[in-house]
Amino acid sequence: MNRRTALSTLAVGGFVGVGGCLDNVRGGDDERSDSDRPDPELNREVETNGAEDSARSQFQWGPAHGGHREEAGPKDDVDVFWRRTPYRYDHSQPVVVGDRVYVSFSGTLFRLGLATGEVQWSTEVGHDGSSTPAVRDDIAYVTVWNGGGETDRGLAAVDAESGEVRWRRLTDAEITTAPTVTTDGVFVGGGYETQTVAAFDRDGTERWRNDLAEYASAPAVADGTVVYSAGGPRVVAYDAASGAELWTTDVDGDATAMPTVADGRVLIGTRAGTLYALDLGDGSVERTDDLPGPVR
Repeated sequence: MNRRTALSTLAVGGFVGVGGCLDNVRGGDDERSDSDRPDPELNREVETNGAEDSARSQFQWGPAHGGHREEAGPKDDVDVFWRRTPYRYDHSQPVVVGDRVYVSFSGTLFRLGLATGEVQWSTEVGHDGSSTPAVRDDIAYVTVWNGGGETDRGLAAVDAESGEVRWRRLTDAEITTAPTVTTDGVFVGGGYETQTVAAFDRDGTERWRNDLAEYASAPAVADGTVVYSAGGPRVVAYDAASGAELWTTDVDGDATAMPTVADGRVLIGTRAGTLYALDLGDGSVERTDDLPGPVR
């Protein structure tokens, strides 16, 4: 994949924004031929029709990662209103809060205007990273990795108004998973050569830190329970307040995909091609289903 073909599409309410490399940001040059250039009508203002009233503030919508909302976006007659061109192809999924779009490209967090896609600010938070940011109460949380000895990594809290970094944590850890944010806490998973999973209060105070496994997933949080796919063939749950282990359940293959919590059940797919439904309270297996392939 090259940086010109790596595009993310954002569909909200009555608009679609396609994020690729941001125009005139970080010195990216335009290598497209005339035949590849967008229609001159492309970058025009979006009629949002109230879309900014409904927040999509983190990966899979909320801390339980249900990936569901009551009213779906448009499926017919969808048009592209604006597009931004990336300098590097590593990029996150976008999130939308109010009239703003937040997206990270290779260790840089951007805030774009919802209506036009114009860059409102950008902040270097680390060497690299493409995990989806999470935004709550005017703070954007983002993780970065591959920091090396002199470059920041771990978890950063960025002021959503100014783009300034308020605090950093886990600066010794390579975090490749998206943060999960609740009303009172921020929870992070693992990454390359990182076995640490941790929780912080929203002001950056460390709540707890546990040694779990390399590539532990982003956690799902519900009913005071934090659930991780543990990177290996098991799923682990902790108490959200104390970090005490509540239960561990062995599964039939490596579990690296993020779990979802719905109706008191933890849903997780494995690389062996099995979908598990576990009881959120004790981790017991309620049912399994065979899938047509591995879940990564």
